[in-house]
Amino acid sequence: MILPALRHALDAEVHPRRWIVFVLLFVLVRGTLVLCVMPALEGWDEYQHVGYVDFLDQHGALPVIGDQIDAEFMREVVRYPQSPLGTSEVFRIGGRDYKQYWSNVPPPRATQTSVPLYEAQHPPGYYAAAVPLYRMLGGREHLVATIFMLRMVNLLLTAAAIGVFMAVFHALTGGAPVWRWATAVLAVHPLFLLAGTRVANDAISLFASSVAIFLIVRLLVAIDDAERWRWWVPAALGFCLGLAAWTKVTTLALLPISLLVPAVAGWKRPVATGLGRRVGCAAMIVATFGVVAAPEFIRNWRLYHAIVPLYEVVIGAGSPKTWHDHMIGIKQIGWLHELATWWLGQSLWVGGWSFYTAKAIFTSALFSPLMSVGLLLGAWRWMFSRCREIERSVGLSVAVCGCFSAALAVHALQTYEFVGYPATCQWYAAAAWPMEILVVTIGFGSLRPTGMGRGLCLALIITCLSAELHGTLSTMVTGYGATASTWKALRRLAELRPMVLGTPTLVCAIAAYLIMGAVLVLTLVMTLSPRRESFIETNSPRDRGRWLTP
Repeated sequence: MILPALRHALDAEVHPRRWIVFVLLFVLVRGTLVLCVMPALEGWDEYQHVGYVDFLDQHGALPVIGDQIDAEFMREVVRYPQSPLGTSEVFRIGGRDYKQYWSNVPPPRATQTSVPLYEAQHPPGYYAAAVPLYRMLGGREHLVATIFMLRMVNLLLTAAAIGVFMAVFHALTGGAPVWRWATAVLAVHPLFLLAGTRVANDAISLFASSVAIFLIVRLLVAIDDAERWRWWVPAALGFCLGLAAWTKVTTLALLPISLLVPAVAGWKRPVATGLGRRVGCAAMIVATFGVVAAPEFIRNWRLYHAIVPLYEVVIGAGSPKTWHDHMIGIKQIGWLHELATWWLGQSLWVGGWSFYTAKAIFTSALFSPLMSVGLLLGAWRWMFSRCREIERSVGLSVAVCGCFSAALAVHALQTYEFVGYPATCQWYAAAAWPMEILVVTIGFGSLRPTGMGRGLCLALIITCLSAELHGTLSTMVTGYGATASTWKALRRLAELRPMVLGTPTLVCAIAAYLIMGAVLVLTLVMTLSPRRESFIETNSPRDRGRWLTP
């Protein structure tokens, strides 16, 4: 009696709002668990991002590449343990890693007082917005509490981004059952959550990207429909992309897609709209984007002679690269390995700046094969389908992932030329992972019987949950606590977080995680019967069968 009632209560097709609320609450629970375990400054380059906010707070002016983080701020930073990579950067100031910190090893003698603010390469949007909250929370005087509060705000932004992506999935699929599965996979993606919860510009960038993709979908479905067409959509899209350019430059990968949509929408069918509307749409996107983003681009050009500055390139400006150097770099970089890192196994889970990785059984044996199979099936379905929903869903997803891959490839080439290796991290592609997930779930939905596709989706969800639980409660805890004893490590980590995230909160978060995770899995298990409606068929009698058209 309980299981059928549970399934009905959370049926995404009968009660979509309940499903959305449940999924977003689960995201917040997962984020709270991560906050209770991951110490301050353990996020990738986190002290640098907080240092950017502190620089704005102290100087009231934007930093430029070459500026130094304030010495007093750095003295506060080195009071706390660092990741191995973080320690290598602040060792000369007196930084210690976790093992040294918990062993009470005296800090090394400081030979310098500050470090370069290399994150000054980022646009100032997020950091300027964070200054009032940073100042209100006490800033450097209450550094740990301030960091955790900023993380909480970023967690809310990440949950909001997931909510918008759920709307994107619904608009593209027409509310077909595949929508429920795609939202479930996205809601449990471990690295998407980790990327958004650290103190950095990722969370606001993910939210801006999700809104931009939602507007692109609105543009895509209305460009040929005079009744649904609204001129405010391209204007809002250009404005959103302009704001996104003030948060993180990777969002610029969405600009080419926005301009291509008016040109190629409905390319397999006769064009129903005139050339004037399409040209006007593209022009409005460019105009509004240019008005909003131009000040940042002009500033970058004046300072660095580049629209999008990269720290390594600016520092190495004395040795500019030629086309010959570019060709050598292109040949020497292992592009298949880089693509696999961005989109497959290594995009599952990374344990903070200590770069702990998930066990091979999760990455190599489960996540990578499942994602690869889903992507191949989704591409096959797209190439041979005459269904408009599949064309739009997979076509837009391929375009988004392709543009992000091209942008990351440029970054990989530039960093390879100046530091000797591609320094492009997998979470740079986080804004495109939801679209990749949509292709995977559509691919699984093309299988017959339909229970097989649902089973593979469920396996992907369980893999994500298992990898996150093991990584957070085992790998992270013992690694940050620098001891094999989990309980001893938990007691140690309690000293590094605010009281509001103390042991009672951690216990409640673990319990809520296990309960809500079990409810999510059981709800989906009850839809595995092959006698149920097709995985990618809508419930509307008018639309029924459209998702089944080969």
